[in-house]
Formats: sequence, structure tokens, C-alpha cells
Amino acid sequence: MAKLPWGWLCRVVAAVSLLPLLAATGHAQVVRDPPTPFGPLRYDDDFRDPASLTGVLDGLKNIPLSADPTFYANVGGSLRERFESFSEPAFGFRQAGGSSGESYLLHRALLNADVHLGPSFRLFAQLGDELETGRRPGPTPTDVDRLDLAQGFVEANLPVDDGAEWGFRGGRQEMMFGSNRLVDIREGPNIRQSFDGARMWLSLGSLRVDAFWTRPVEDKQGLFDDQPDPTQEFYGVYGTVPVAPVPGLKVDLYWLGLIRRNAVLDAGRADERRDTVGARLFGAVGPVDYNVEGVYQYGRFGNRDIDAFAVSSDTGWTFASLWATPRLGLRADIDSGGNSRGSGTLGTFYPLFPKNNYFTEASIQTPMNDISVYPTLQIQPRRDLAFTVGVEWLWRENTHDGFYQPPGLPVVPGNANRRRYLGTSSMAQVEWYATANLDLNLAYTHFAADGFLKAAGAKDIDWVGVWTTFNF
Repeated sequence: MAKLPWGWLCRVVAAVSLLPLLAATGHAQVVRDPPTPFGPLRYDDDFRDPASLTGVLDGLKNIPLSADPTFYANVGGSLRERFESFSEPAFGFRQAGGSSGESYLLHRALLNADVHLGPSFRLFAQLGDELETGRRPGPTPTDVDRLDLAQGFVEANLPVDDGAEWGFRGGRQEMMFGSNRLVDIREGPNIRQSFDGARMWLSLGSLRVDAFWTRPVEDKQGLFDDQPDPTQEFYGVYGTVPVAPVPGLKVDLYWLGLIRRNAVLDAGRADERRDTVGARLFGAVGPVDYNVEGVYQYGRFGNRDIDAFAVSSDTGWTFASLWATPRLGLRADIDSGGNSRGSGTLGTFYPLFPKNNYFTEASIQTPMNDISVYPTLQIQPRRDLAFTVGVEWLWRENTHDGFYQPPGLPVVPGNANRRRYLGTSSMAQVEWYATANLDLNLAYTHFAADGFLKAAGAKDIDWVGVWTTFNF
């Protein structure tokens, strides 16, 4: 596989990325039974429908604040306990913080209060407590935060003519956009990603447009000492619109701006201004679900122009009539690199605030300077139990750029050797939705280093993760 002709490989990945657009006959996700009202963004939870109540701590929902039913409060939270065991994290590269192996526990407790003051105004606050034990040589920046404000904002929703609504949110908040490849809540690590700033939106039916200006929150280990990162600014416009002539099709269009002072890439350290424009087509028709995205980046890294791109697709076919409703999935991704140790235009794609467990729960690689082909199979023998297996083959997109690990830092420099193939990642995961409040997960990943990584001295990685989450 490592010796495939390069032009042929690019044609294969491009063709795979276009397959969803050629399919006329998609949607498949893990079916939760019993269903749950708890989403990834807790400020979106809605318990006004009695059917959404789970029977666990229901007295904390829809607490009346006056005789007016639009004045009420919800109290909730979640508790996650996660065990992870690594052999050769960071591929054993000691300069990247790698060790021969480590096993550690991650604890996260979140408590939130959602206060509605009439139909148009609300206050939302969430406290977080995150702890770690066993990590070598010590906790990472996303492991420990001893009680802090995870989220806290005021919100106004003002209806206008023709069913449209304007919204405003100011304060500390989490954000997710699209397929979460560029903006995510960072669920895999212990501390979730939040931002300080303002967000406005206009919604009309299935049409929604968001505009925001923020700074990412800089996590610190003490009590109530987290602050907005003064070295970064994140802003942009993101819109979602249905395409009426094509049943099931929706389109995201966006422009995202990021300023980073003293940004670190394989190209070195410099001030960076990066603009990201993109489009995402997604939907479902019959047994096929599809999600295709194209991204272009421009700007400046120090005194160099940025010219980078990414193309990604996630396509699935569900056989609903077969036992365990198997879904065959295929992800194909290209994230550009190039000229990282030279001069002139820089081709390194940077994924902003990504879902680093987009590939596997082990979060071994970041979508930068890579090409991947990733077939998966998922079965559900019961509606509350899912098994997923997959194998991913990875290459460098450009042999003049390095290999990156979360949160986007170079682990192996691009000039280490000229090989392109990176290796093979195999994964298996079991998800059990025991109740509407309780999830249990077991996952395993093996990364067999090869080609570029192997020649640089990388060792294979084995990762095991077990975690449980209780929401209320």
C-alpha cells in the first residue's frame, strides 16, 4: 500500500470524496434506545415536553420561577470517568513528551443551571471540575482544572416578521459547527473547549446564519483562574441552508478567521493570520448518508503567504433489512502540507479547533499534511448497543512537511526523510446506552508506524480507553 503511484492515489481519494454527490439513493447513526434528551451542547437541552424527562432527578427540570410558565429553570450536569492506557504515546519520541507507556484516570464533573426569564431571555452557567492521575511525566494542559467557569452567558432571542428570529449570546460559551472538523467542543480530552466573546444569529426555518467574535479560553489548573487567551482571536460567519430541489440536501457555507501570536508549525514560530473559507454538502437519501466538505485557507505566517486546502468526505450505506442493521462507512480526507522548511508560500493546513478524535478516540493524529482512507463497519445487534471496527491508511500529503499530533504540534520534522506513507491505524469500539442517562464505552486503537514515521524512529502505538458518562 505504501508504494502506490501517487497520482493514482490522489485520483482514488478524490473519486471517493465525490461518491456521495453521485448517489441518488442516506442516513445512519447509532440509534439510542432508550432515547436521551441530553445533547453535546447542554444549553440546547429542552425538557418542556414531558416525554423528554428520564425519571432521574426530574425535580430539577422545569422549576417554576413565577406564575408565568415562561419563567423557569433547569439544573443538570454530567459526570464522566475515563481510563486510558498508552504504549509509546507520541510514538516514543521523548522530545515530544513520549514515554514507554502510561495508564491514567481522567475525572470530569460538570454542573449547569439554565434560567429562562420569559420567552426571549435566559441566563446559562456551567461549572467544571477536571482532575487527572497517573499521566507521565504529568498532566497535559487539557487534563486538570480545579473548579472553574466552563460556560456563562446571557442570551436574547427576539422574533421578527415571517417567523424569523434574531439571537444574541454574550459571555463564555461552547461552539460546534458542521461536522466538527474545524470547530468542536473537544469532548475527547478532559477539559472541553470554550470561548469568550459574542455570537449573533438569524434563523428562519431551516436557514440559519451565525456571526461571532471570540477568544479561546486558556485553561489553568487553579480555582476560577481561566482567562481568554490574549494571543488568539477567533471570528467568522457560518450559514446553513437547505437545497429545496434536492431532497435531503443541506449546504454549509462559512468564513472563519483566526489570529495566533507565536504560532508553532513545522515551519517554525511566527505570528499568524489565517482565513478559512469552505462549503459542506450533507444529507440523506434512502440508505445512503453523506457529508462532503471542501476548505481553502489563505493569510500570512510571519512574512510568508498561506495557500492551503482540505477535502473530506464521510459516506455510509445502511442495510436496514439485515440483522443488526449494518452500516458500511468510508471516510476519505486530504489535508494539505508543503514547503514547511523552505521560503515562500506555506501549504500547511491548520484545522483551527478540531475534533481530534475525528479519526479514533485515541486522538493520535491531527488533520494536517495527511491523506487518509478509512473504511468502517458498524452493527447494532440491539438498539442500545453498537459495535464499530475500522482500518485507516495514512500518507503525508506533501513530503516537504512534517507529521502533527494534537493540538497541531509537529512531532516529526518534514525534512526527516522523503517517505510519504505514515502507517495503518486499526480501531474497535463498543458503545452501550444502558439508560437514557448512562453511556458506557470501550475502545481500542493500534497504530502501526511505517514509512516516514518508521524511518524517523517511531514505535507502534497501542491505546485502550474505557469511559462512562452519567447525564442528568
